[in-house]
Amino acid sequence: MLNKKVLLIAENYKDVGKYIEEFRRRGLIIEFLEIELKKPICDNLQELLFIQIKEIYEEYKMPCIIFYKGLYINRFNLFLDIALDYSGVDKVLEYVKNIRDRSCSIKESMVYFDGTIKKSFLSIIPGTLADSIPKNAKKGSSKIELILKPSLHDKTFSELDETEKKEILEGMVPDTSKQFLHWYMKEDLE
Repeated sequence: MLNKKVLLIAENYKDVGKYIEEFRRRGLIIEFLEIELKKPICDNLQELLFIQIKEIYEEYKMPCIIFYKGLYINRFNLFLDIALDYSGVDKVLEYVKNIRDRSCSIKESMVYFDGTIKKSFLSIIPGTLADSIPKNAKKGSSKIELILKPSLHDKTFSELDETEKKEILEGMVPDTSKQFLHWYMKEDLE
């Protein structure tokens, strides 16, 4: 039987608010901790999150879920999050402007650790990097939303309406929160 009280860790509530509500509807008691996470550089996302979640677990002594979403560039085998944070979107787009292979993806990871059980869930939204920041980008769009065009779309996430975004996210295989809830509810019954 798993503990119903869980600490959810992320860099901002905006990324996980919908998950918190869904988890609560399923009977989990969620406490939220907003911290700046260590950013992955190469494709070591799961490993880095396991290291961080173990440190947080040692401090809080309660089951933890850590959530991270980053922009991964296939051509370079690296995450652009650090560059986006420190150089900005314009500089990143300038750096990659002459690169033909602009394939990238949003990698979203959720890692669970309770001191004994360690489990990870990953979802990927494939796409390509935009050539520039769209003029009609919606206010409040994240840096990733400004420059990622989901596969089979000619607009960035920041230009899509809510219906289009929902269709893309529902088609995301597999959704991290659904993976987690499926596993958690199954484990809780055993």
